[in-house]
Amino acid sequence: AAAGAAAAAAAAAAAAAAGAAGVYDGDGDNVFLYRLVPGCCPASFGVHCMRLAGVGEEVCARAREVISALQRGEPVRRNPRVMASEGAQRVRRRLQQLQATAEVAEGPERD
Repeated sequence: AAAGAAAAAAAAAAAAAAGAAGVYDGDGDNVFLYRLVPGCCPASFGVHCMRLAGVGEEVCARAREVISALQRGEPVRRNPRVMASEGAQRVRRRLQQLQATAEVAEGPERD
């Protein structure tokens, strides 16, 4: 096990020296390597991580649409199909319940 860890560490060091952002460690995992530099990141691995986590392609595609719109400085439009979904309706109902509960707990507004 120690030899495998040493080999993985050596591979990671070599990949980092070559400027790689990640390396396969041989155990079925990707090891993400980072180098801190001044400035902002021009790209994100968020959608890639979503796919690795098993998030569906439809959700990943929507995430790419949202990211693209934000990068162009455009407003993000709501997806009507998602907004009409049962899950979204459940969330809206729960938010309305929480808002009503908060209003009751606060009592009437006083001037």
